[in-house]
Amino acid sequence: MKNALNVKNVCSVFEASFSYGLPDLTDACLKYMDRHAKTLLHSREILRLTAAALREVLVRDSLCASEIDVFDVVREWVLHNNDRDAVPLLSGAVRWSLLSHEDLVNRVRSSNLLPSDDILDILATKMREGNALSHLHRGLFGAV
Repeated sequence: MKNALNVKNVCSVFEASFSYGLPDLTDACLKYMDRHAKTLLHSREILRLTAAALREVLVRDSLCASEIDVFDVVREWVLHNNDRDAVPLLSGAVRWSLLSHEDLVNRVRSSNLLPSDDILDILATKMREGNALSHLHRGLFGAV
């Protein structure tokens, strides 16, 4: 089964393995997703995952994706599934400090997923900590 994974089926296989507690298959799916994150995060298939399964995919250090792509998938998932109740769970998967000031002010603010005060707090933290946050990034294959 692991050798048959592709962008079209990995989400449904992952959802089933995650739901039924099949750790080897879940891990294989996550590793595939890590390597194909750019394509996967822009696919319609990822929008079919449950909120918990999507969070599991997005929180990983090894996911090779830009933080704005992670945010975009959270925003699209919430819109597609019409589930604002999932925002607290899914927003915890976004590393807000890795987003540019421009993305925070323009894209995040206009999405209405985060209150403006939260966005201001993120911006203040970025200004205060500056380069200290530069070590936080995704795409570390050996990290998980």
